Amino acid sequence: MQLSKIDLSSFHDFPPQPSAHTDLCLSLNAKGELSMNTALRRAMGETRDFHGMYSDEKGQILLYRNETPNVHFSKSGGISKNRALAETLEGLGFKLPLRYDVEWVEELQAWLGICQEMDPPPAVPALEKPRRRRKKEA
Repeated sequence: MQLSKIDLSSFHDFPPQPSAHTDLCLSLNAKGELSMNTALRRAMGETRDFHGMYSDEKGQILLYRNETPNVHFSKSGGISKNRALAETLEGLGFKLPLRYDVEWVEELQAWLGICQEMDPPPAVPALEKPRRRRKKEA
């Protein structure tokens, strides 16, 4: 095929790639670690105390800034540990780990997270214990 026969008007740009540096995400693993990604930590600024709520039907969470706090994220890593939340969501049928796409909702003055269930990591086969060698009797 010759380059002169290619109709460039039929080509389109690739869609932009999502980036961990721009997409606001919160994740929850089976250990109960609720983690902000870098973009979300930046967007939230210095605020690390929130009043968190979850919806048992729609897979959504809300983080209110101006209510009585019931969740605290570490300043450096943006991590909060809440095993009870992980167990509650598992009990509702969600498969951990979970990822929430997060956005600011001005009318609520809260961060809204919408659940995006993730596939669990592949199972790693258990390592076999090395067999002990018997010493030969002389």
